[in-house]
Amino acid sequence: MKNTLLVSLLLTIFAQFAFAQKAIERKIIIEHAQFYYCTVNNDLQLAELHNGNVQQNINNVSAYNILPVGREISDPFVPLCFDINKGEMLAINWILNSNNSRNDALKKINLAEAIKSQNLNPAQVLEQSFLIPPIAAYEPWQFMLRRNNTLSNNFFDIAWGKDNTVLLALCNQNELFIWMYNGSEWKHSDAIPVNFHQYFSLIAVGTKIGILSSEGVLNTYSVTGNQWKLQKQIKYPMNLQTSTLVIDKDNQKVLYLNNNDVEQSKLSLTQLMKSKAKKIIL
Repeated sequence: MKNTLLVSLLLTIFAQFAFAQKAIERKIIIEHAQFYYCTVNNDLQLAELHNGNVQQNINNVSAYNILPVGREISDPFVPLCFDINKGEMLAINWILNSNNSRNDALKKINLAEAIKSQNLNPAQVLEQSFLIPPIAAYEPWQFMLRRNNTLSNNFFDIAWGKDNTVLLALCNQNELFIWMYNGSEWKHSDAIPVNFHQYFSLIAVGTKIGILSSEGVLNTYSVTGNQWKLQKQIKYPMNLQTSTLVIDKDNQKVLYLNNNDVEQSKLSLTQLMKSKAKKIIL
């Protein structure tokens, strides 16, 4: 009996350790009553997609699908940049590999097709990540390098905008630009002075666009034509390193959860959100 209890205890500790080792990258996305979140394999740098129903406990979703996008393991640390809309993932493939060009980093992945491809081994998925054509030339990256090719406090994130536009925020040398791609051309904001020393998150709900700093300061912008206007600034009692964002696309809401609450939860995601989540208002 004692041995059985010991084994059970060790398995519980190992499970908790494994989850902690595979931290959720940035956020949980909810769409059509399904949740999606990513972890990253630190050896392969590839994203691992976890998916389930919002009535499930996210800690009980053990299966995942390896995706042909990922991020390098580096310092300063930039988590995986991705968003999901109508079954398609938008991502910045930032795997550090001689076969992966930064100019071809912007990828779009059909999740249903990616899941069907799970007969591929991880090495084949890694190879596939280099072969997927980019959705567009990474003009924002080239623009940034022309302004200043010394990388310092270089952070970025990506999101789906209204009408399937691509939104991208890119910061270098304390200068932030927000970009929008409509399928044929890029447009960008004026330079926004910032003082970022850690990664930020780009949030989009309808026509509202927000930049949430690592310290929990949210700047909300409106866009009219080529004019980007700061609407408001709010400081939330959180930070991105100890919090997980929840992008609820079914209800057009943005929330955040404390990472400890997520890791220790025995509730369904719906129940966890009701009891622990705090709102972010764009």
